[in-house]
Amino acid sequence: MNEVRLINDDVVKEILSYLPVKSLLRFKTVIKSWHDIIGSRAFVKLHLENYCNNCRNNPGILIRVYDGNTLKWKLSTKFTDCSKLRGESTLDGDYIMEPIHRNEIPVCPRMIGPIDGLICIHGLSPSTAIALCNPSLAKTQFLPMSLISSTFNPNVYRRYVGFGFDFAHKDLKVVQLSIFSVSPNEIRVEVYSQSTNTWKELDHQIPINICFKMEIMPYKNGSLPFSHWLVFKNLRRVEDANYIILSFNMQNEVFEQTTLPPCVHDPAYNRRVKLGFLTEDDSILLFVYPLRGQNSPEDVFFERWVLNGLGDEGRWTRLSSISIGPLVGVLKPLVVWKSDALVWDDSSEKNRLVFYNYCTQKVTNVIVIPPKICVPRVLGYKEA
Repeated sequence: MNEVRLINDDVVKEILSYLPVKSLLRFKTVIKSWHDIIGSRAFVKLHLENYCNNCRNNPGILIRVYDGNTLKWKLSTKFTDCSKLRGESTLDGDYIMEPIHRNEIPVCPRMIGPIDGLICIHGLSPSTAIALCNPSLAKTQFLPMSLISSTFNPNVYRRYVGFGFDFAHKDLKVVQLSIFSVSPNEIRVEVYSQSTNTWKELDHQIPINICFKMEIMPYKNGSLPFSHWLVFKNLRRVEDANYIILSFNMQNEVFEQTTLPPCVHDPAYNRRVKLGFLTEDDSILLFVYPLRGQNSPEDVFFERWVLNGLGDEGRWTRLSSISIGPLVGVLKPLVVWKSDALVWDDSSEKNRLVFYNYCTQKVTNVIVIPPKICVPRVLGYKEA
């Protein structure tokens, strides 16, 4: 049966480019011409420009949990549309990861990203797979195993992963840092290129006396060519840790180190830090907060810093000092969400995620975690 076209294809393309991904998936099945439009590279670029960069497309979140009922790791996409975050909500439904074979999902999977709607899922064990996943499309691509990961070596006890885009060569890259436990300790670096679907090992010297704390990513569709880790010097006591930011440039494939503000290392305070990004200009945002007991009635006192530049050119600027609370049961922030809210893990009477706007000093949203759903990990997300 021939298609009857009442609207010019260019007009259809323009209209579709402002729609969310889930709507596009439905419209691909309407008629063949729409299927061809939505599947074209030109449309993908137009969709990024119109929908993904539109101010109405506010960032949402992904939530990774462990389901004690099914004994499976799951990824909830329910709140990728932040309009669903209204008052108190319950985490249920809209799970992905379950269709993926259980053996391919690492224990306690970690997430970094997003870049144009893609996130990178990986585990700390170097023998587990690394996957690129588009949660909006529920599609997952497993990367080939690197030389180090595919060769059994009992001395490789941990790996850390970075994820970024090389704009000069228009190539999505994944960097893997494999930590060897033999003496002297050794860190070997491998880089995956999506354009060639291959890994290569780099000849880089990384300080061996460091311990990785967390990965952080530029949020705004990967508009910086860096992947970052918060690390500290591997001293005898964690309380004496000297934090630094280790950054990998995806374009020229070199590392840079940036020290944190002196207040982080003040021996008079037992402090912890959380890193995120200011979405307006992709600057690194630092929150410094005290370690506190679960039932402490005291306010949490934060210092908020922003970093411009990296390495020797990096400059920290103290933005503000914030008093939050009292929020009994709140132990620590899980993620910096947008530029004015923190997502907290509330472990008091109920297992909840609490969204706190530190400008208005009010709780804006609460997500209730059902029984036997545990180990939540939150990632800011924007569809593409």
